[in-house]
Amino acid sequence: MGNLAFSEALLLGIIAMLVVIPLWRIVARAGYPGALSLSIFIPPLALVLLYFLAFAPRRKDV
Repeated sequence: MGNLAFSEALLLGIIAMLVVIPLWRIVARAGYPGALSLSIFIPPLALVLLYFLAFAPRRKDV
């Protein structure tokens, strides 16, 4: 396995930000800590986050 070139690492970072920033806002608007969106980088946790957001009871204080 080779090393990542700078351009590949930059592209990977840009794609990661394109996923994390909207998810951070979605999680925050649902009334949970935005940092929860970072779990998207760990595939089993990403699935848990998806189901958590889908089936969590609606928060009245938001």
